[in-house]
Amino acid sequence: MADQPSLQTRLFELLKKQSPSGKLISELITLLGVSRASVYKRIKGEIQLNTSELELMIEHFDINPSLLFSSKKNQVTMIIPEKAKEGDPIVHFLSPIRDQIKLLASQPNPQITFLAVSFPVFYSFLYPELALFKFYVYRNSVWRTEDAKIPPLAIASLARNQEYLNLFAEIRNIYGHINSTEVWTGNFFQSTIDELKFYLECELFIDPKEALVVMSQLEKTIENISTMVKAGNKSNMCRNPELNEGGKLDLYYNDSGHFGSTTITESDISQLVYLTYDQPNYLISNDPILIEDTKSWTNKVVKKSSPISKLSMLEQVKYFNSIREKLSWGRETLERLVQ
Repeated sequence: MADQPSLQTRLFELLKKQSPSGKLISELITLLGVSRASVYKRIKGEIQLNTSELELMIEHFDINPSLLFSSKKNQVTMIIPEKAKEGDPIVHFLSPIRDQIKLLASQPNPQITFLAVSFPVFYSFLYPELALFKFYVYRNSVWRTEDAKIPPLAIASLARNQEYLNLFAEIRNIYGHINSTEVWTGNFFQSTIDELKFYLECELFIDPKEALVVMSQLEKTIENISTMVKAGNKSNMCRNPELNEGGKLDLYYNDSGHFGSTTITESDISQLVYLTYDQPNYLISNDPILIEDTKSWTNKVVKKSSPISKLSMLEQVKYFNSIREKLSWGRETLERLVQ
């Protein structure tokens, strides 16, 4: 375990990384109730922090204590979000994501790097029935703890839930305003078609025609993505797309299969990495070792991927036409099942 001066040094190093110098000093003056000179002496190690000051700073700045005590260069820390024990798991899952992305958007120069091996969940929020179907799948697969029979799905009734609709719209709007570099697999949409087919075969739609509604929204989502790639920004995701104020979209595709669902969020004052371990469940870390390592191999994935956003217009049309053709095959399969 680190001795007290080393612990104090690590604490201030972490704080300097997540807060601008001037703001940090002002906050510490107010938090600790000491003079500016006393704050600087603590930063330099000339005055040792006492236990109450350490606890106060760790709580106020939301510092992961394990970061202060880790002495191994290959040891990193992760945080697992709390699972919903009661109430609505969809709201429980999305509320912290809404809060985290809202905080990111409020910081200077926010940026997202997103590797997606299946359908990118943020884009499902373009159409509520599509999002509700995806969360129905999650709810009855990775989130379901009991062995009771899976309840059938009635999307039309769920789509009247205003809390869901507000969450979808708010997350979509915020995400649409943030610059992002994204790598998707070539068949990122196929998992949704397979899930629709599975739930139809299991007769889990109260109205089987709702599967075709979801399929239509998947097709519309692809058209929206095509428009955004052509424009080079995500204005279609924003609340007022006509203002053309969306963040930059730099899209790639990669079928190597040598990466997992990973998200890196960064700004001038913070960095976080999100690692999916059981879609859509994830782990979070602000560990600098893990962040740098993840950024390094993520950059390698991007460099080895095909740059959809940088292709000529004709090549982009060819790419999306190939997706449209596969979607057409998927629709024909679903229509046969519905009939």
